Amino acid sequence: MSRKRKIVAAGTKLAIVQLYEKKKKQTEIASLLDLNRSVVSRVISRYRQCGSVENRPRTGRPPILSPRAKRVLFNDVKKSRNAPLQEITNTFNQGRPRRVSQRTIRRVLREEGYQRRVIRKAIRLRVPNRRNRLAWCRGKLYLPVTGYWDRVIFSDESKVEIGANKRVYIWRKAREQWKPECMNTPPRKKFGVMVWGCISYNGVGTLAFVEGTLNAQGYQDILEKHLWPIVAKYFPSEDFIFQDDNAPVHRARCTVEYKLRNKIKSLSWPAQSPDINIIENIWLRLKNALQRNIDAITSVDELKTAVTTAWMNVPNNYIHWLYNSIPRRLRAVVVSKGNITKY
Repeated sequence: MSRKRKIVAAGTKLAIVQLYEKKKKQTEIASLLDLNRSVVSRVISRYRQCGSVENRPRTGRPPILSPRAKRVLFNDVKKSRNAPLQEITNTFNQGRPRRVSQRTIRRVLREEGYQRRVIRKAIRLRVPNRRNRLAWCRGKLYLPVTGYWDRVIFSDESKVEIGANKRVYIWRKAREQWKPECMNTPPRKKFGVMVWGCISYNGVGTLAFVEGTLNAQGYQDILEKHLWPIVAKYFPSEDFIFQDDNAPVHRARCTVEYKLRNKIKSLSWPAQSPDINIIENIWLRLKNALQRNIDAITSVDELKTAVTTAWMNVPNNYIHWLYNSIPRRLRAVVVSKGNITKY
């Protein structure tokens, strides 16, 4: 094993070079700077060869896995994404002359950006619906936000529940899991409300709480009581487009006749497309707001009040951001060839 050399300070190297350029001999330089002559000789030799006295980059310890071995590992992970680390390690070590530990596999995967994460739930799209989504988004890809999308009133129903089993994340230390404030205590009773709402570019409309099962006539009553106020407020010339999805009550014959009779211009809508409907983001924001105050809600009436308050507190700049995101949503659907996107 070669002897480890002492690292020479940058200032000392610079002094050696300056004295060398003044035609000083190596012995004189070593005596003036109180250095070993071999150190002076090494610095001067580096300066002659490279024109610099900077240290060369060290190679360090050779990597355990070669680039080819890493590509094999990443391909194994892509083929079995739900496999545990031990299984991935065993599969990778099959037929290899030198076994690799789980710790090394984990480190290499993390360096590449792979981590064990909660799987995302997705909608299983039927092939015809995927094609229709793709065609619909292509047809509306270049429509402007100003002049078209800002005229669209988005609407939808959603169920808001208290006491549902949902994963909740909190900030805590490793040994604080049994503290009362760090534990998720579910309410004594599970209850919820069904709510209908609509939004426009200028703000939210009024909410309608649905009692029991919603039928076509009940949906028409909701439109009669809660759609026209937002039309009168933001679209006095009635130059608006109304959006609702393909739920049976939305596409019932009597509902279609009601829209035609009242000159409600409807926006065609592809099936299984919640990622395009920006009101879904409003529902998510509302439910997250309720989660932060869940302990104060103990009855259906308190839940309705909390839902109404959270709905009315949705800021207009957030709604504008959602409307401006529509072209990006359409483009994402086109890029994914009709599949569900991150939105």
